[in-house]
Amino acid sequence: MAEVISIPGVKGIFAVGLAWRHEDSMPDAKVLRDRAAAYGRWGVVRKASNDQFQLGQCEPISGKSPGKLKSLAAIVVEHRPSPWRGLFELPDGRFWYIAVRDMQVIPGGDEIGTAEELRAVRARHAKMSGFPEELKGTIESLAEIVGNTAKAPVLRDLLRRKWVRIALIAGLVVELAGAAIGYSVYVGMKEKAEQEALAAQKRAIAAAVQAHNDAEARILPWTREPMPAESLGACASAWSGQLSKSGWTLAAWQCQVSQTGLTITRNWSRAGGVAADAPGTLAPDGQASVETLQVPVHFDVPSPLAATQAVATRAIWTVAQANGLALTVNAPTERLPLPGTAPANAQQVPWVVAPVTFSLVAPPWLNGIDASFDSLAGLRLKEVDWKVGTAQPWSAMGTLYSLRVSQAELDHYRANGRPPNANKPGKPT
Repeated sequence: MAEVISIPGVKGIFAVGLAWRHEDSMPDAKVLRDRAAAYGRWGVVRKASNDQFQLGQCEPISGKSPGKLKSLAAIVVEHRPSPWRGLFELPDGRFWYIAVRDMQVIPGGDEIGTAEELRAVRARHAKMSGFPEELKGTIESLAEIVGNTAKAPVLRDLLRRKWVRIALIAGLVVELAGAAIGYSVYVGMKEKAEQEALAAQKRAIAAAVQAHNDAEARILPWTREPMPAESLGACASAWSGQLSKSGWTLAAWQCQVSQTGLTITRNWSRAGGVAADAPGTLAPDGQASVETLQVPVHFDVPSPLAATQAVATRAIWTVAQANGLALTVNAPTERLPLPGTAPANAQQVPWVVAPVTFSLVAPPWLNGIDASFDSLAGLRLKEVDWKVGTAQPWSAMGTLYSLRVSQAELDHYRANGRPPNANKPGKPT
């Protein structure tokens, strides 16, 4: 259920808890009325930077006007490169949760509630491929994000019509009736032609978008992510090693890797200092603060190599055991379609996605471990974390991509250019 929240230091009020769905094109008035009847009377349409459309909806909120409400998810959705998830603690002890993929809010990706109420939806999203660990923040983190946003979409009543009163003078009606009929026929034909042209244009755009999405789906995901050693090298450069600053101590440090660079998050705890010296955004209790930094990085083209699932699993455990690292390999995840999009192809993609986590005593870029990670075909590291006061304060999280075939099938394909059960050239299918 949608609710309204305020953000300290930011003008206006914000709606959270909307239900979001993908739209193939900008929905017209009829589509909006249909959507309102099915999913909620109030809504907001957003156009992502990749030219995709999305509609967020909710039922009317008592005592509020839709034109006064800004959609918080629509503002925050492209704050970070997708995919990403965020959990922000609100002053009343509850949380706002956002989950983004392909620059769109995914199902259940705009929710508010207690930690227990949000547990199920967060666990469901954690099983989806490509998601890093959640970004944790506070209401002050949201203030920093929203405060830098120039445009804020507002909700509107999707069922509201604009009525125009037409006053007709009896004498003029009689005198101009013939001309009016002729003109209306002309206008009707012109409008019909324009509508047909617009519909054709929409179909062409939708076809182009679908072709683009189909082409994107065929790209091997690990060929778009930097090699482990490059990710660790970039994080190493961003790690200053400064554990205290003006009476504030570093409690946690996070380095998230994307195609275009890093997102560095530093969590500070008060250790005798004062609020005026707190780095970043101060927490409501004045005892902690959060500092976030975007670091652009140019990564080299990664290796396209990947191994079969059995070979990849054996190799990653070998590296972990040889270097004395604690390793967690989670079950392979699946990719779920956004609501409003065509159903996913029933045929499985030819690769497997398994989230992995290494736990370490020292930074993962020391002692040549980064080179060992680079030797694992299909391994990509997406985040490095450090937390004070733990036996293994460092962790490196990422994804192990592997091929959904046996080693014999892979060897046969490499030798013959086709899988062993493929039809020979010239034979009918």
